[in-house]
Amino acid sequence: MKRVSTFMKELFKIIKNNKAWSLLVIVLLLFNVMIVCFFRYADITSFTVWSVNFWDLLYEGRLEQFYEYANENVRGAISVMFRGNYFTIFPWIIWNFPIWITHYFSGNMDVTTFGCIFWSKLLLIVALCLTSYFSYKICLKITNNSKKTKWIIPFILGSAEIIISIGYAGQDEIIYIMTFLMAVYFRMISHNKLALLLEIMTVTLCPIMLMPLLTVYVFYEKKIYIIVGRMLITLVPTLLFTFLYRNNELFQSVKNVNISTNLLPMLNTMGLGTNFGFLSISTLFLGVVYFICYFLKSQGKVRERQLCFALAVTMFIESFLMCNIFYRFCIYIPFFLILIFISENERINVFLFTILVWIKSVFCVLGNAPQNMNTEYLMPELVKHFKGVDIKIESLAEKIGSIDLLVNFQGVWVAIMFLAVLLLLVINNPFHKVSAEDFSIPVKYSLIAYYMCFPLIFMAFIFMILH
Repeated sequence: MKRVSTFMKELFKIIKNNKAWSLLVIVLLLFNVMIVCFFRYADITSFTVWSVNFWDLLYEGRLEQFYEYANENVRGAISVMFRGNYFTIFPWIIWNFPIWITHYFSGNMDVTTFGCIFWSKLLLIVALCLTSYFSYKICLKITNNSKKTKWIIPFILGSAEIIISIGYAGQDEIIYIMTFLMAVYFRMISHNKLALLLEIMTVTLCPIMLMPLLTVYVFYEKKIYIIVGRMLITLVPTLLFTFLYRNNELFQSVKNVNISTNLLPMLNTMGLGTNFGFLSISTLFLGVVYFICYFLKSQGKVRERQLCFALAVTMFIESFLMCNIFYRFCIYIPFFLILIFISENERINVFLFTILVWIKSVFCVLGNAPQNMNTEYLMPELVKHFKGVDIKIESLAEKIGSIDLLVNFQGVWVAIMFLAVLLLLVINNPFHKVSAEDFSIPVKYSLIAYYMCFPLIFMAFIFMILH
């Protein structure tokens, strides 16, 4: 409770002393909420159904039948097969308890209405706010410059890729990024027990977060057996669940499908054929990052800056060099922004980051077509208000994909994107100071372009519906 009180006091202090900043944050939050209201993607419907199913089974004393009950699909989840263990949706299980209370005892099985989906997606807005706040706290811890670092909050709130992940797709990426950033912050201030608890939560929610977590561990600990021990501790809930459901055929089948269709393709996106077999480029680069981090002996602020840089590199590998679904494109955003806000050269940083976000966001819309930005996933209750408009099932990717400038020069755009990433990492590396003060484009122009990214994508989507 003391930490919550401190958080609220800090928040009100920032709001009181920064009216223009506060107005921007409020506008961005309201915009995020508006997008939340606009869409009902398949996965968020299924997350809501499965989380309420959990309470059904717990109350009735048959939790071991979770997978069988999911397959029965009495509440109409769009995705019938639940892949993985239900610990991965535990935040939704807790958050959606009020939905279960209001529906189970009244005999109402429909939890896919606007009110239920809106409530379920509000969890993501809360996670977005906490992600922004703890990104700010990490920057403030390193720089002691509240005047500058507070601007990371609207940067995260206005990220086009995050808005697509939260508002459109209703995915949980922002939840495990939130718990991870909280763990990093508490590790920095030596609250190690709380940090470990958050690390366990992060890996339980998303096992691929073991990759950046290992970066943190090799920074703070140089004894191999302790690093391995901590990694195993974070896997305890997952391993325990696997043991308890070892005889459940449905769980075993979906677990294997999850590994073969998600984890292995991510690691093997790019690689080289060798005499010893396939060599994953991303795995090789991660190994180099871990090796370098292990031998760094820095302390204090220097170590914290180096850690933020190493995490940005790790998330670059995970986000750019591995196969990701469109709603997972956003996972690098807070880490790159933290790196930018603890560094100098703000003009060129904001310019390069804006270029990166624009190109990545357009490819985010084009990727995984036709699932992304598709009229099929408009909130049904909202569609009723488009009177006189014949809404066809189509995706924005079909329209954007017809623009020759994007398709024919795709290789050029990808090259520019990777050049922007490389320059950001070089300019903001903590090992050798790079000055780019002569960069002449004012920050305000880059900011306008940055904040207009998703609104323009959204306006193009609305235009497609109306015409």
